[in-house]
Amino acid sequence: MKPWPFIATMLVALICLGLSVATVFLSIARDNMQGQVATQQAQLNSGILGQQGQQVRAAILQDLASASVYNQKIKGLLTRHGFNVQSQDERSGSTTNAPQSRQE
Repeated sequence: MKPWPFIATMLVALICLGLSVATVFLSIARDNMQGQVATQQAQLNSGILGQQGQQVRAAILQDLASASVYNQKIKGLLTRHGFNVQSQDERSGSTTNAPQSRQE
């Protein structure tokens, strides 16, 4: 065999070996990254779905209900998602000033 085809073949073989090794290391790094992301997602879900998340959702809903008295788009949004918001003028016999929201 002549020397230049042998050298070319060895060079291609070394490139393939290097790419294979790089693929293995990158897949290990990707698996580690996926584990970290899964852990972070679990922490986020526990915060969002836990008691703190419920308090935040209730506060946001109350603020939206208050804003819906003056903004028909927000009132329509709440209505589309099953919340009935009434201002003091719309409620008969009520003595509170804050709008009420309730899920139907």
